[in-house]
Amino acid sequence: MSEPPEASPSAEPSASAEPERGLQTSAVRRAILRALLSGVAGSITCAVIGLAMGFAWGGVGNVAFQGFLGGLVLGAVGLFESVAWPPGTPTRRRLLLTSAAVWVMAGLLCLGALLESIYANGFVDGLDSVEARQELGIVLRDMGQDPALYLGVFGVLGLPFALGALARGCALCVPEQIAVATLGTSGPAVALLLFTELAPRTDSRFSCAVAVAAGVLLPLAAWLGDLVERRRWGTQVTQRERQRRLAWGVVVGLLVLGAPAAYAFGTAAVKAREAQARALANLAAEAESLTAAGHYEEALELCLRGHRDGLVHRYAYRLGWEWAESAWFTGGEPPPEWLLSQADTVAMFEGDPGLRWERARWRLRAGDPRGALADLDWLIETTGLTGDVHVLRAQAHLALGDLDAAAVDLASAEGRVVEFPERVPELRARLEEARARK
Repeated sequence: MSEPPEASPSAEPSASAEPERGLQTSAVRRAILRALLSGVAGSITCAVIGLAMGFAWGGVGNVAFQGFLGGLVLGAVGLFESVAWPPGTPTRRRLLLTSAAVWVMAGLLCLGALLESIYANGFVDGLDSVEARQELGIVLRDMGQDPALYLGVFGVLGLPFALGALARGCALCVPEQIAVATLGTSGPAVALLLFTELAPRTDSRFSCAVAVAAGVLLPLAAWLGDLVERRRWGTQVTQRERQRRLAWGVVVGLLVLGAPAAYAFGTAAVKAREAQARALANLAAEAESLTAAGHYEEALELCLRGHRDGLVHRYAYRLGWEWAESAWFTGGEPPPEWLLSQADTVAMFEGDPGLRWERARWRLRAGDPRGALADLDWLIETTGLTGDVHVLRAQAHLALGDLDAAAVDLASAEGRVVEFPERVPELRARLEEARARK
């Protein structure tokens, strides 16, 4: 069977109906070819950029994997285009709406590729599935804490996919597709990622380089996929009316309006983040002051309120320590694991004689003699301390009505009291009064 003849650029839509049908039936093959070709190119490009920026070998492998997953995004875009573009030449409205849909879809899929690479990298680092999910959970929480960062970065990474789809829908030749995708992406990418502090400097430079490189690679990958498919299966490329003015109008709009809008977005996001950092610093200073004064319940309530208001993130170690200390003293809600390792913190607090002594005194003032007794017993058994420890333990026993134990503690404290000598006669008087009432 001979291959179908090449469709001429001047062919009418009706004349290309058969190639259109062939193109629709090969949508999956087309998507697989684009995904493989752009995945390989993306892996190599991301690895080269990572090496040029001095990434460690583990980081180079991770970004190379992200580049390959980005190729799958182009395959998904190819499948979407096979449904979105009607036979013949799409209207301008359909071209713009489809490109906008590709922008959103590609940005979300690129974000999904990042999350998948983080999860997979956890296994490479020797983590089990639970630890890998925890690492992924940290990133998901960061997205909720700073959504502008992810919206901006992945909005930029979705642009070359959207502009490539628009250029193909406008029937531009491959060099012109590359020019449209590269120029249209460069303006917002440079303005957002290099001229603002939306992302850390290394991440900004890497993401900007990847976005601009994608403007060159994605049209080439799509063209190679079409070429391989035509040579291997005889499928013809759809002929459409060229709409160069629309494509270049979008590029000019992105340069004139999109770049300033991206810069304004990044600047506003940075200012909001700085305001949140100042609010967090004030919150941490107030919590520190309250814990230093022994007002642990008020400090805990302050920390919980800051968490509810969205001020607390995984780098708020200063507040996390005050939160953990207040929760340990009061028995209230501890900080989340992603903020501070609760198991390590509790072990550290539990083994600190000074903190156990302070908590025993605080518990007595707060009306919790049984809790104070637990701390005092630990101090005597672990450190062998006597004197003032026995005085406070006698006070706790009196509060619980254990008069004999209180008398034993007062006898043990005799002549050894340093901090509370005035309490000994007071406690003896209370002890005798309690015995007289019996």
